Amino acid sequence: LHEIILPEFSYSRQVKTYQAFVFDNPTVPYDIIYGRNFLNSCGIDIRGSDLTCKWFQDVIPFHEPDYFQQNERISALLNIPTQRARRLESFLTQKVTPTTETKISVDEVVDSQDHLTPKQRRQLRDLLAQFPTLFDGKLGTYPKQLSRQCQLGIMIRVGESKWGMPMLV
Repeated sequence: LHEIILPEFSYSRQVKTYQAFVFDNPTVPYDIIYGRNFLNSCGIDIRGSDLTCKWFQDVIPFHEPDYFQQNERISALLNIPTQRARRLESFLTQKVTPTTETKISVDEVVDSQDHLTPKQRRQLRDLLAQFPTLFDGKLGTYPKQLSRQCQLGIMIRVGESKWGMPMLV
């Protein structure tokens, strides 16, 4: 499977690639069963104590096996709010190059985090305000950090490019 999206958790968070096994058994009431290896590799916490699943800060309740057989539930899940859909589209269509304007204010970043509470937004604003160079719009490389990040396993050398790293958001 490629680019797996779990929309109950997040419309934009993806699992890039994962090997899956398909089986057809009419006695199993579930459409998809995510196993322990998948859940652990993604960091999804199955919480039996309160019958929820947690992925990062998103928490969803357990559902009955036939929960998604009701069309209105699927429609509600797949109905992305217009404002959020536009923001997601802009991320997908915008190409960032060294000449692309990348300057953004701390307020713009914080205000776009509509999943946070007002208190969490204030805390985020205070934190990000401590790092103004992250928001100055200048792209560049940091050679001293590249070797260090390779040693820590954050970055790796790859074939075509001198450097490769996972996307940091």
